[in-house]
Amino acid sequence: MRKGLVLDANILIRAVLGVRVRTLLECYEENCEFYSPDVCFLEARQHLPQILGNRGLDAGPALAVLDEIARLVQPIESALYQSFEAVARTRIAPRDLRDWPVVALALALNLADLDRGSGFLRQRYCHLDDRPRRDLSAGGMKSP
Repeated sequence: MRKGLVLDANILIRAVLGVRVRTLLECYEENCEFYSPDVCFLEARQHLPQILGNRGLDAGPALAVLDEIARLVQPIESALYQSFEAVARTRIAPRDLRDWPVVALALALNLADLDRGSGFLRQRYCHLDDRPRRDLSAGGMKSP
């Protein structure tokens, strides 16, 4: 049985602008299904032009990369996870209520307790994406 993981807009943006997240997605795509609520793709599409514009860069190539990321991370329409909103809001309340769609999708896909509530995934693998962000202001989206 393949495992699944639900990604939020910040991770989608990191997959577009960085190397590490995209590499992880590509590395594990054979063993894991990646999902994201449709609203997270919309949020990433909204924020990328602003982020790149602040650095004097064209957002066109980044939006094209986001479209490619959608081949690795399946965007899921709200109809699938909407019925889990109340439970998701309760679970995410201590952190950030705006992320309820991510939790609701995990609940809908029965992925919410992937680590059985132990926090193992966060504790064990938090180092996977803790590198400093690349400076994109000097000439495009080149790898470090």
